[in-house]
Amino acid sequence: GPTLAKAFAVPRALTEAEIHDLIARFGRAAAVAVEAGFDGVQIHGAHGYLVSQFLSPHHNRREDAWGGGLENRARFARAVLRSIRDNVGPRVPIGVKINSVTVPEIAISIIAELISVRRENTRRLVEGPITVES
Repeated sequence: GPTLAKAFAVPRALTEAEIHDLIARFGRAAAVAVEAGFDGVQIHGAHGYLVSQFLSPHHNRREDAWGGGLENRARFARAVLRSIRDNVGPRVPIGVKINSVTVPEIAISIIAELISVRRENTRRLVEGPITVES
């Protein structure tokens, strides 16, 4: 309602530089978690969080490389996944939580990407297990 609206700023689209900064921060945050002793990390791509907002055709109204069709809307999630993998190494499990009920075609696309990343980069990036939770 009106009271809640006062607590939040009007949303705006992220700049290209902000997007790249956030992708790098996901990777660094995952590395910090692993250094702190966690066995794995999870990308939360559901429930309205940032990754899910990029994935959602309802929320993502961008008209650049980060919005529009499925391939572009999934670009942020894929970049976050690769940044995390680059920062934590090949043996750390990475989970991905995606709301498959809301955007089933994106869930399938991300699962395919995870499998593709694993196949293409088995020696270099993804020797560790990848889990998909939807």
